[in-house]
Order: sequence, then C-alpha cells, then structure tokens
Amino acid sequence: SVTLTATPNSGSTFGGWSGACSGTGACIVAMSAARAVTATFTVSSTPIAMIYDEALASGWQDYSWSATINFAGTSPVKVGTRALNATLGSYGAFSPYKSTALSTAGYASLKFWVHGGSGSNKVLAVTAEGQGAGTTAVQVTAVVNTWTEITISLSAFGYPSTISRLNFFNN
Repeated sequence: SVTLTATPNSGSTFGGWSGACSGTGACIVAMSAARAVTATFTVSSTPIAMIYDEALASGWQDYSWSATINFAGTSPVKVGTRALNATLGSYGAFSPYKSTALSTAGYASLKFWVHGGSGSNKVLAVTAEGQGAGTTAVQVTAVVNTWTEITISLSAFGYPSTISRLNFFNN
C-alpha cells in the first residue's frame, strides 16, 4: 500500500482526490497494478497575508511581553517542520507587529491554527490594533491536544482599514 497526503501551499486549498481515491482524507492505494490518482488544488479567491510560515514573515516583528516565544518549535507542528510555540504568562501575550500597517482591503477575516497543548483547553483573547480597529477582544478556544482552525471576521474588530499589531492573550 501507498499512502498519499495532500498539503496545499499557502493561498490554496485541497479540493479532493480522484482516480483510485476519493474524498479529502489520506489516500491509501493498494498497489496490485499501475494506479492513477489526481489531487485537485484550488487557489483561494481571498487574498492571503502571511504572518508566520516556518518563521515570522518579513516585515513582522515580535513585540510580545510576559511570554516565551519559540519561532522554531518542533512539536507540535501542523504543516511543515516548525511551529510557533508560545507560553504566555498571566498577563502575557504573543504580539506580532508590522511597522508598515497591512491594509485590510479585500480581506474578510483573520484565520489561524492553534494547538491546545496538554492539560486542559486554553481560552485566548485576540485583539487587533490599527486604523479603525475596535477594542473588543474576541475569545477563542485552543482545544487540548488538538489543532483547531480559528476564523475571526474583521467585523469583530470593528472593520479596521489597517492592522499593524495583533495580540493573543491568555484570557
């Protein structure tokens, strides 16, 4: 048997398998003869502005406080070989900052993956700073021992026209 796993590049999504496999999970093919499998990927129509991808992206700086941040963590890793690991103090935060603010034109949401680590679920508060950003913190839950995709609508931050800083706090 051969196991195939589809991993889309940034800005793309995996649409599914065809041929000897179907669906969107791992493709396991019993090799008793020549087999054909096609993986279909689609470029996202929503623009992507990466903040972290194996390292803090160009133009972003770490303005975290009361926190231990490891930008080259090796466990747990969602995709690739590294992950950002953050241990936040009681009033600490992971806080990426961009001196040239990112325009939110064309964007609808902030999307990221979070792992809950061990012990129990972690509740985080996320805020955005920039022109027109609201001060309301949006609560999200990092589920213990699980990767969870989080999507926060920009409306929750007051539809900022730019974002120069994000803050991920212990709630």
